[in-house]
Amino acid sequence: MAEASLIADQAIAWHLRLPELPGHEWPTFIEWLESSSAHRDAYERLAEADAVLGEAAPALGAAAGVAAAPTRYNPARRRWLTGAIAASIALVGGWTLWPGASSLQLERTAPGTIKQLAFADGTRVELNGDSALALDQSNPRAMKLENGEAMFRVRHLPQEFTVEAGGYKIRDLGTVFNVQLSDRNLRIDVSEGSVEFDPGGANLTLHAGEGMTLDRAHGLVVKRSAANAGGWVNGQFAFADTPLSDVAEAIRRRFGTKISLSEGLSARPFTGNIRLGGNESEDVAHFAGLIGAQYRRDGDNWVISEGRSR
Repeated sequence: MAEASLIADQAIAWHLRLPELPGHEWPTFIEWLESSSAHRDAYERLAEADAVLGEAAPALGAAAGVAAAPTRYNPARRRWLTGAIAASIALVGGWTLWPGASSLQLERTAPGTIKQLAFADGTRVELNGDSALALDQSNPRAMKLENGEAMFRVRHLPQEFTVEAGGYKIRDLGTVFNVQLSDRNLRIDVSEGSVEFDPGGANLTLHAGEGMTLDRAHGLVVKRSAANAGGWVNGQFAFADTPLSDVAEAIRRRFGTKISLSEGLSARPFTGNIRLGGNESEDVAHFAGLIGAQYRRDGDNWVISEGRSR
């Protein structure tokens, strides 16, 4: 019981931190999760129990295409909820709300590696590099993007298809759509059909050619045109007023290319299309040329700074 209580405490601690967990701590979480079936079992059941107890989210009010996201969880209440769940473990010696660790499948990729997933219902998912997608084999039409990016090509059936990302639900309405989750933002872009973002809360519908960005720190949603949804699969990227640091991160995720930007470039906004082929030296030279910068190699890293290369 002492070991079970310790594992429960660890699961609760991870669950509370996960919505705002920095990207560099994800490997530590994944290592903890996969190191023991007891860890996976405890975490799965905690997450399900928290969801069953319910999380309120008021509807967005829209103004000029910008809306406030649902109110974030009340930390005190959330701690009370997970505390109550932990207490139930001590009382009954086990969990009862989730199918068990054997149903969990965690798909993850290294930077520069794409994984293609095909499901019996005809749905296909392309998982970008440095990404993690949790699947429940007992319900293959419910997935959770833990971090990174994925393109979903969903076969529309009577049974709903949902993706959870950053604590929000995305409901498919017969769709091809892209979801990207980072420390700062949640982005959704729809290329076919439509999706509902946060049904029961914001209930924002996105149609083909539309997208949205949620600023996770400030709780703001901006509805916009879709930015070449899933173009990353073929090395094609479209950006609009995107910080160059995010552009560099998109390149790293897709191709594994490590790029360091000078302080003066990191926050500079970039608008335009980039097509890359996966050859590091050529891709970095092309990127640097587009932004009028110079570049050099430093070990495994590429350093890009102000001023054109000669």
